[in-house]
Amino acid sequence: MYLYHYCSNYAFHEIIKNKHLRLSLLSQSNDTKEGQHVVDAATAIIPDDKPHKEEILKELRTTISSIQAIGFCLSTIPNSLSQWRAYASDAQGVAIGFDKEALNVATEQETAEDGSLIFSLTPVAYQEDMIRNLIIPDIQLILEAYDSGAMAPLRTGTLLTPMSEEEKLAEIARYRKGFRKILLHMFKIANYAYKVKSSFFSEEQEWRVLSLLNQTDKTLKLPNVQFQYSPQQLKPFRDFPVNRLEPQVIKEIILGPKNKTPNEVARLFLDHNGFKHVEIKRSDGSYR
Repeated sequence: MYLYHYCSNYAFHEIIKNKHLRLSLLSQSNDTKEGQHVVDAATAIIPDDKPHKEEILKELRTTISSIQAIGFCLSTIPNSLSQWRAYASDAQGVAIGFDKEALNVATEQETAEDGSLIFSLTPVAYQEDMIRNLIIPDIQLILEAYDSGAMAPLRTGTLLTPMSEEEKLAEIARYRKGFRKILLHMFKIANYAYKVKSSFFSEEQEWRVLSLLNQTDKTLKLPNVQFQYSPQQLKPFRDFPVNRLEPQVIKEIILGPKNKTPNEVARLFLDHNGFKHVEIKRSDGSYR
């Protein structure tokens, strides 16, 4: 199975020449609700009559806001007009075909060698029922913890009432246990935040090379960070090396319907950079 990255000729040139993938902040993607779709799913799952609903949703938003993600986006679709238009310079660019299994191996090897970040290759879930099924078990356990009174000391001031030292320690231990349980499942849900998107984007059939980053005091820490710019904004990114992990990870390139690069020039460029095994195709789309 191949996964395709639609990009401009410039990005194609940089990937092949430098043998790096560029993972950039997903919060700066074209989906304005990136990272927030699990909150919508949780809102639908938690019954309105639950007294702690707003408190849970607020805590979930806070937990998600403590996480950022960098990603490299791919698609299972090799010749998508909408993606040619959106991501490949209006079909003048290239779709790079990666071998899914080789890319998966590459992410695992990079994780082992670079302890600062953990990488994964993951499909994006779009359908509401799929998203709900991912988080329902954790939502249920959070609700059970609240319903059992796990957070009662914090909300009711139980620790201010007269009690023995032994009783107070028992209450503190009970609260901490409940809090840790709730926090654990909050973070499990938050870890899905960048693995789901609205069905509005489902035609892209996206996969991602993904790494999650913890933020402290709204400070984003990204090892080996670099920056690129557009007329609208600066974008931090982190390079992900391909060549030393799996040289055969790139299998083919597809030149876009409006790409004017001659096949023999593309062949020369690939051969010159050590990609003699990569097959060259040209989109048969009639878009112009």
